[in-house]
Amino acid sequence: MSTSRSQGLDLLRGIAIILVMLRHQPLNDFSYHIGWIGVDLFFVLSGFLVARILFQEQRENGKTDVARFLIRRGLKIYPVYYIFYLPYIWIATHPMDFNLVLADLFFLQNYFNGWGYSYPASWSLAVEEHFYLALALFFMFYNTRSSLLRKRLSSTPYFIGTCIIVFVGCLLLRITSNSINPDDFARNQTLTHLRIDSLMAGVLIAYLQQFHFEKLIGFTTNNKLLLGITSILLLSWTPYLDVQTSVFVRTWGFTMLYTAFSIILILILSNDSTHKPHKTGWGNMFKGLIAKVGIASYSIYVIHTLVNRIFHRGIMELGMDLPAWLDFTVTTAISVCLGFLIKKYVEDFFLRLRDRRFPSRF
Repeated sequence: MSTSRSQGLDLLRGIAIILVMLRHQPLNDFSYHIGWIGVDLFFVLSGFLVARILFQEQRENGKTDVARFLIRRGLKIYPVYYIFYLPYIWIATHPMDFNLVLADLFFLQNYFNGWGYSYPASWSLAVEEHFYLALALFFMFYNTRSSLLRKRLSSTPYFIGTCIIVFVGCLLLRITSNSINPDDFARNQTLTHLRIDSLMAGVLIAYLQQFHFEKLIGFTTNNKLLLGITSILLLSWTPYLDVQTSVFVRTWGFTMLYTAFSIILILILSNDSTHKPHKTGWGNMFKGLIAKVGIASYSIYVIHTLVNRIFHRGIMELGMDLPAWLDFTVTTAISVCLGFLIKKYVEDFFLRLRDRRFPSRF
């Protein structure tokens, strides 16, 4: 159960960011309709990766350093976000709404504006930030309880019951919200209390991996075919229904998505646990390339819509009309290259600073 870099998880990150780029710079109707699910894949992965760190620290040290956790997350997320938010302001709609800029800066954009204001895709980062804070508050509460209460809170039935409450609660809130305001597709898609179940699904997988690893892997190994078919069926509708026009997608659809991505994540973890030797061939080379893109997925996510805006503004000023495939190829290539540069010279710089000043406790 090492926390060292997993090519399988990087592959999922790579798939997620490619889907997102296909949404924001679509090749056709198919890629536009399916691209939005990349954010849901990111949600499940984020919930898993963050909770895995917290659970492992709890197991090995008997306590979680919540302040250190929040500082480490902040040094991962904030530098890239704030540095590259400046050019977003520069190309934002004028005259500028200062209140909405502040909402972007304090990760409240999904509640104030639905989407982000200067950086529309930042709504998903707001959901994740709210989730990290909620998770940190839970561990802070847990750490201050008596040993008897901590034992009860950490019991598997209690934890799974809590997850089920979150899953059912979010679904009911989505159904209610879409019934009251069916045309407010932005907030019905972006509000944290309507989307946090996707991250909680990742938390549940992290819990099972940390505390019931053998059972999880055994179950997955014995049911790989069934799990694979189930995930495909749960995703089969995604090219045909769009999140902005379908109430079904914004209610039951989100539940089906995080279930499918949770299954895929479990299959990846099971595959990683077998320690199979590296294979060669075109298929594996292609997967390796996508996994490499996944390594810089956060930086690419932050920069890609800025690249799209600047590129399209330049094309319009030149009076050019490019085919969709060329539009996508050029903007994606620029976004990926810039993403790797940002990761190397900005993201990694602050990660090294983080690891020197606030090293991991395990």
